[in-house]
Amino acid sequence: MGEYHAYGSTLGLVSRRLFVLCFCALFTFSCLFSVLTDALETRVLLSFFDKTSSVSVGCSGYHCYTVFSCPSMAASSFRVREPLSTLLALVVFPFGWHACHHGYRATLSLVSYFTWAYAFLHLGIFVWNFAYIFTCSAYPTDVIKCVLVSLFSGLSTDVTTILNSLQYYPFVEVALITSGYNVLAWYALKFAIWIAFLFFVAREMRMLAALMERGPIGLGNHFEIAWDEGLNFDAIYRDLGRKKQSRFLEDAESPLVANIDTTKGYLFHRFDYGTTNKEPLRQVEWEHECEKRPNAHGYMENLVENIDFDDVAFDDGADYDEPVRQATIDML
Repeated sequence: MGEYHAYGSTLGLVSRRLFVLCFCALFTFSCLFSVLTDALETRVLLSFFDKTSSVSVGCSGYHCYTVFSCPSMAASSFRVREPLSTLLALVVFPFGWHACHHGYRATLSLVSYFTWAYAFLHLGIFVWNFAYIFTCSAYPTDVIKCVLVSLFSGLSTDVTTILNSLQYYPFVEVALITSGYNVLAWYALKFAIWIAFLFFVAREMRMLAALMERGPIGLGNHFEIAWDEGLNFDAIYRDLGRKKQSRFLEDAESPLVANIDTTKGYLFHRFDYGTTNKEPLRQVEWEHECEKRPNAHGYMENLVENIDFDDVAFDDGADYDEPVRQATIDML
């Protein structure tokens, strides 16, 4: 059975497992590239290579000492997304790729929960940025980095260099630099698509995790067997054959139920008929009864005298010759 039947498809175009596998791999490399880019922009590395950073030097002015102000909160959402969430994604999503590749249900479930949280985090950043925009009449750093300074902004290198040198992004100043670029519309479009895509990926991961190691219908008696697995009955029978021992040896090694030397045999007393494994216990009971009742042997003699030996079956009804019968009667 193919992957389309086992794990379903994404929008009817590609296998769900292959889609999640590719997303985890590509997003891991994207996060790694972002982290390395930020690391190369640090002043420690740049000073080591005798280069200057294109990123603006921290905050300057009296407003830097006011925490809850528009200039101080401009980079708050960006610092939550970069590098905090990116570092977490760089650690978690390789496990998602590994779980998809090997079919681990529990690991993929945890990665799907992280993807849900990651999507909700970006939704919160999106709402926070719009609240900042309409409150401060300025763009937060996250909006500028996402729209104007990104690789697909379409702006010239000179414009992006000027924007990187700024610490605060009022509407009027950004409009003059970008010649009236519609920053808000492009940010809303790009970030809304990205958030919707994250929620879609989280949903696909959750559905794939529900099918991993189980299958869509539970597989009945073959529960816990994945679709690409099966039972090799020939190998099972060979293994059972190697473990099987001789019944004769097993019976010979089994302990006896009782001591056979104490058994008196046929018609020993009134409690049972024939020789059984209960005879040793019955013999002990009879000996105790004889000790308590001295006339118990007389009862046994009367019982023997009243036996009609013509009706007695010897050895499961077998007919014996007269000498054998007479010898048995004399013994009793």
